[in-house]
Amino acid sequence: MRILVFLALLIFMPSLFACDESEAKVLLSKLEWITEDYPPYNFKNESGQLVGIFPEVLTLIYEGLGIDRDVKSIQILPWSRLLMYMEYYPNYAAFSMVTTPKRADRYKLVSLPIKAKISILALRSNIEELKSKQLDELTVAVVRGDIGQSLLYSQRIPVKQVDTVSAASMLNMLIYKRVDAIAYSENVAYYQFKKLGGNRDNFTSVLSLDDNSKINFVFNKVTSQCAVNMFIQELAKLQQNGKIKPIWNKYIQE
Repeated sequence: MRILVFLALLIFMPSLFACDESEAKVLLSKLEWITEDYPPYNFKNESGQLVGIFPEVLTLIYEGLGIDRDVKSIQILPWSRLLMYMEYYPNYAAFSMVTTPKRADRYKLVSLPIKAKISILALRSNIEELKSKQLDELTVAVVRGDIGQSLLYSQRIPVKQVDTVSAASMLNMLIYKRVDAIAYSENVAYYQFKKLGGNRDNFTSVLSLDDNSKINFVFNKVTSQCAVNMFIQELAKLQQNGKIKPIWNKYIQE
């Protein structure tokens, strides 16, 4: 008799743990999305609207799932506050975050099928001067808690770090030669540098920290895996249907 009961449980067990798609969609519709100013991945345009690679992809994912969601309501926060919200509030989700082992353990990450290059960058006019210095003599600006800072620590690169709260403040320190270099995503740095009136040709990478970083949507660790899987599947459909590359090309000029 016990064997028959056990076999019956095995038969019906998958249904007990089946993904309730309706429930998952309700959860996704109620998520409080947040982001930072991280162009060209996510930023406000001249009209004050949130635009960029991640907002456009997120809009297509929600459209594919049949969920009405307006990205205009998404908050843009300082990076440190975004991390705090993601740490303590399960109803929040965010973008865009570069993968690190610590972040992969702390959150549920869903990567875009694109890669970022994180480097130490400097003004070309300073290159000859920098060549005469050892790494431990360099002063490098970082955004507090950002991937550039994380990689400098994890790779034990012995530069003197100067914390800033935004890419703009970090780049201004470089432009006015208050630091020797910065550690940041190359695409974002070039975009921000141009936005501040700089010429990309006057700005270059001096040391690569990671050539193949993944960039992610971020969910709290307790977010329903059913909902996350639905999100992943819809993102995969966009990639298969060739919808991601045109968005990338719209914002990134290689």
